[in-house]
Amino acid sequence: MVTILTLETALKRNQLRPRSVPDAIVIQSHKQIQANRQKLKNIFGSNYVEVDNDFDLAHINSAVYKKINKLKKPKYSKQMAKDWVDMELEMKKQAGQKKSSVFGLFGRR
Repeated sequence: MVTILTLETALKRNQLRPRSVPDAIVIQSHKQIQANRQKLKNIFGSNYVEVDNDFDLAHINSAVYKKINKLKKPKYSKQMAKDWVDMELEMKKQAGQKKSSVFGLFGRR
């Protein structure tokens, strides 16, 4: 997951920090991040998520929560992955684990 914000916002937030860095460093870092966005999209494909970090915190948290929940329920295309998830769910059922356990991340296909 990559958080995206405008250069103006990055510079403003840097100045608000108790320990800010020179503007040149913020500008250089921002350019590097922007240049890497497409590379990351190519690497992670549909699992790549950008979060627009220019909005208020409540809006960001809501957007991130929705995107994470969408990623938690992948559509498995390979039979081996489907079989593994089914086996883990069956083991969870036999152990009497609640939905909130670590295996709760794996939903039904």
